[in-house]
Amino acid sequence: MTQLPCWFDERATTVANVLLEQGFCYCGLEEEFCVIEENLINAGDWKIGGTYQDMGIDAIYDGALFCLDLTGAPDELDFDTELTRIKQLIKTTEKQFDLTFGGAGIQLSLFATEDLS
Repeated sequence: MTQLPCWFDERATTVANVLLEQGFCYCGLEEEFCVIEENLINAGDWKIGGTYQDMGIDAIYDGALFCLDLTGAPDELDFDTELTRIKQLIKTTEKQFDLTFGGAGIQLSLFATEDLS
């Protein structure tokens, strides 16, 4: 198992483990690599985007960089489709975590309600 950043909360750790299962590698801190910020899009609490010449996909959370190397991938693999799949995977994993562990929060009311019973 890969040593994940100590500052990750349980939700981020859950997503990171799902990414690792999909073939991503934990690379270290984002600042140590050449990440093209303009190519990043939001995927839940994460940011994802293409690496240099679409040879892979970067996933970044709070300064930690994960990368999926697409070098040698089948020619029929569509980069945009793969990027969309990873984005949905992250968002779905976060949502499932929230529903499972109560992170979805509670609904508050702006006004006090009366018990009319």
